[in-house]
Amino acid sequence: MGISLAASLNMRVRPDVGSGARAVNGRYVPIVGSVRLPLTVGKKQHVMTGRLAWKDWMIFGLMLLKIQESPKNGRKKYKVGEKVWARNRILSSAAQAIAAKLSPKYAGPFIGSARVGMNSYKLQTEQGVDIGKVAVCDLKPCHDEEQFPGDAPESHNSDSTVPEPPISPKKDEHAAISQPAPSAEWTVSSAPQIPTSWTALEAKARACRRPRQQAQQQEKATYEEVLHFARHPNARIKAMVPQDFLTKVQKAVELQEHLTKAEAQWQEDKKREEQKQALKREQLQKLHEVEEIRAQLHKLETQEISTTRP
Repeated sequence: MGISLAASLNMRVRPDVGSGARAVNGRYVPIVGSVRLPLTVGKKQHVMTGRLAWKDWMIFGLMLLKIQESPKNGRKKYKVGEKVWARNRILSSAAQAIAAKLSPKYAGPFIGSARVGMNSYKLQTEQGVDIGKVAVCDLKPCHDEEQFPGDAPESHNSDSTVPEPPISPKKDEHAAISQPAPSAEWTVSSAPQIPTSWTALEAKARACRRPRQQAQQQEKATYEEVLHFARHPNARIKAMVPQDFLTKVQKAVELQEHLTKAEAQWQEDKKREEQKQALKREQLQKLHEVEEIRAQLHKLETQEISTTRP
């Protein structure tokens, strides 16, 4: 329909001009929606498209800047010398027995030694050892009355469950922030921190996650200590232990007990089977001896009969 209408418009002869649209325009009237038309963009349209794209790009950049500068995203200015917590970015590693879910969320506290640019700070420990550059979004202010971000203060004792940064025997290449090794220039007063109960708890929790692999190496007392710790809800909350931690540990203990019983049952069944096989061999040996005796008696009887006959 569209083609016939365009053809009729081009072929129509106007009475006032005496010719058709083809002679006046020098071309056919373009068909709307035709795919045969060249897809060319005019200069004006190209310039206006660029201006609109630049405007949209500026709006997008301003929106990103507003999002980044939002206090919700951690963009905050710190003073030089202020104590801060640094996010502990550790990845799980089966080779080095590192569990990222069980590690503390923040490490430190550290001291901001200098500001680098607009979005990062140089950190160092309280002993003056440089940690490196850390983005401001990975920092959290440290107050004197806080023991750890998000936890209430508590007294210091030997049974304290305050999360401490895990001390690994190997330097983890995946860790963005790790405790530095003690240098030779340190004094007795600036000795490295002693691992607290959190390190021991982390090792026990990792062992509970792999009871089948380490069934021969772990003891039942280890699981009992973890169960005793997990039954205290306050300590479990402050140590950031998941809610289903107790259930998983109980399942691990039950699995360990089941493996122990199954192994003992297998040993007993194996011993019984060996005894049965030994009894069968003994009975077969006795039957073989009886058959040999019968064969010898039969041989003697045949010899006597042959000698008695004339």
